[in-house]
Amino acid sequence: MSYDSLLLHRCKVRRSSSVFSNELGHPILTWADHLTGVHCRYYPVQGGENETVQLTDVLSGYLLHVRRIDVHEGDRIESITLGGTLMDAGPFDVELVKHRADSVGGHHLELVLKRVGPTAYLDPTA
Repeated sequence: MSYDSLLLHRCKVRRSSSVFSNELGHPILTWADHLTGVHCRYYPVQGGENETVQLTDVLSGYLLHVRRIDVHEGDRIESITLGGTLMDAGPFDVELVKHRADSVGGHHLELVLKRVGPTAYLDPTA
């Protein structure tokens, strides 16, 4: 079984495209599509220890495995689908990007995600 056959889901990676300040001087981020149709494997973590997350990591509740793509901490994951059906709209902040390797080198990325509300950056005073 190939690794790619395990990437059953698709998602969208969004990146902050600009920062504005509201009348109180708090930042307001806007997001733009960075990558779409990304092959991935999404699953919630039920809390506690998880063999794929080291004890020093922040356990945020969701993990996403992807091939080595251009994704960074601070990016957002949205629109996770399975077979064209929306599984989770998100959004999720990427809190940690972990590089995973096999016997021949770089293999895939494991993203630790944190669910955020759709208005998380629209009104920092709320």
